Amino acid sequence: MERREQYRMLVDATAKVTFSDGASFEAKGIDVSQNGVLLQTHLNPRVGDRVSVALSLLGDESDMMPMEGEVVRVEKDQSEPGKYLVGCWVTGFSDFLGDDF
Repeated sequence: MERREQYRMLVDATAKVTFSDGASFEAKGIDVSQNGVLLQTHLNPRVGDRVSVALSLLGDESDMMPMEGEVVRVEKDQSEPGKYLVGCWVTGFSDFLGDDF
């Protein structure tokens, strides 16, 4: 099967995100790609910040998969003032999703 590049989908998932400074938040209904996640938050991290992401595609907190990564994109969310879209590249994320994603 040919691997799709630059493919994203909005999934009903739960993500717990913790930045290197200790700030954390939980997000639901996140945007997932082959390399990581795009999340909406009131926090404004810096590009390059280390991040821990615990993710469950089932929405069940007891089945969270912990992964490490870094913030690669931060922009103001034009649809909701005071919120940011934070893109996190996550090591091992494509392994978590499987070859058919």
